[in-house]
Amino acid sequence: MEDLRQLLDHLAVERAHLAGLSMGGYVALSFTLAHPERVGALILAGTNCGPVEGTLRAWGEEKAARMRQKSTPSARQFVRAHEATIARPDLTGRLSEIEKPALIIVGESDTITPPGISEVMHGGIAGSRLVVLPGCGHRCHEEQSDAFNSVVSDFLDRLDTP
Repeated sequence: MEDLRQLLDHLAVERAHLAGLSMGGYVALSFTLAHPERVGALILAGTNCGPVEGTLRAWGEEKAARMRQKSTPSARQFVRAHEATIARPDLTGRLSEIEKPALIIVGESDTITPPGISEVMHGGIAGSRLVVLPGCGHRCHEEQSDAFNSVVSDFLDRLDTP
């Protein structure tokens, strides 16, 4: 999150529309809560605002166990990232603080961040729009790229920006 602030500062961008997939969505959500004045709109795709559970946690624990046996920089990086993901704050109770236009996209068959999580975020962020893309899983931007891009373009086109 701090890296994002520093990047925007370096680029002299005072306010941006943020979009993130999965962990990137969590970063965008966290940034919006910490720096609401820097965000114009928010797009969250396959994002989890709460604790990491179920399939994602099991997959991460299994892979982290394998990576702990290796001494490569990428293995150590994965383990650190997994541990940070498990320890991250649950933002569910803060969703009502978001007063930005928000688009939430999820694949109907997403097992990493199931649609129920997106429904919770949609219910917590006033005025948000929820789109469940049929026939795709967690990587809906790749699996249904035309539909995904159309939904995002439509959302951005409707923003009332100066």
